[in-house]
Amino acid sequence: LCSGNIFNLISNIVSPDVRMLSAPSGVSMESVDMRHVLKWRPLQAPCNTTVLYSVQFQGEFELSVLHGSWVDAPECQQTRHTRCDLTLDLGSDSDYNVHVRAQCGSTLSPWTDLSPPFNRRDTVLTVPEMLVTAVGDVLQVSFNKLPHPAVISVTVWRKGDEQQVRIYFTSLFPSFVLFIQEGAEYCVRAQTVLNSQLHSSSTAIQCVSITGTANTHTHTHTHTLIHLIFVFVRTSIDIKYVLTKLFSPPRIPALKKLNFVLSAFQNILYYIIPASKMTFNHFCFSFLLYNSVLSS
Repeated sequence: LCSGNIFNLISNIVSPDVRMLSAPSGVSMESVDMRHVLKWRPLQAPCNTTVLYSVQFQGEFELSVLHGSWVDAPECQQTRHTRCDLTLDLGSDSDYNVHVRAQCGSTLSPWTDLSPPFNRRDTVLTVPEMLVTAVGDVLQVSFNKLPHPAVISVTVWRKGDEQQVRIYFTSLFPSFVLFIQEGAEYCVRAQTVLNSQLHSSSTAIQCVSITGTANTHTHTHTHTLIHLIFVFVRTSIDIKYVLTKLFSPPRIPALKKLNFVLSAFQNILYYIIPASKMTFNHFCFSFLLYNSVLSS
């Protein structure tokens, strides 16, 4: 009897945290359009304070270089939520081990592992939300959102000539424009593409008539200059955003708001000065690789 009491006392001293709190259950990963959210059920065990949760992950780099160590998910340490956005943490196409544990006061539960391990290539790609409009001899294709690092493949053809299609890819700009033949009807469809094996279904085909306008090409040089100034400012903001993200997190929301204002300004320019759209987009795409490096 005495030895049993001693054993119980030693057990409480050595592992009081793990022994008294049950582990989280129902751990799963919801991954849609490259946004990865870990979810679990709320802990049902009684707790006289707020139950907190912590998440860790382990990828190929941690296994091979860091000798199997685990990394704390920075946004999901001692959080009261039963979900954790790991989009920025699971940044490669390798398999990731992920686990979560609960905490009640100073009492910790065992870890619960996500099973099987997660790979972002298992994400579900949804059909992009596309809007096709015509302004003069300009065809504008816009998307509600762009899933990074996937791209959107856009197929354009003249109605009645389905064999002559043009395919474009966009990953950074939510809209692009094309100068095409007046007096014809053009059709567009799009799909989200991650790689040759993983892509979404295609959008419904949208067709618009290109009528053209008499004053489409007036003041082109002035409008193009305005666009170039805008691109310069927008690129400067992108650089500031990246630097701030690395060195000064509190300033990020303000830069996001400024970036939103500039995006709205771009859309206004698109409707006011359609003549310079093609020149503007050619200039934009010259920044494509540069901005891709900043965004990675």
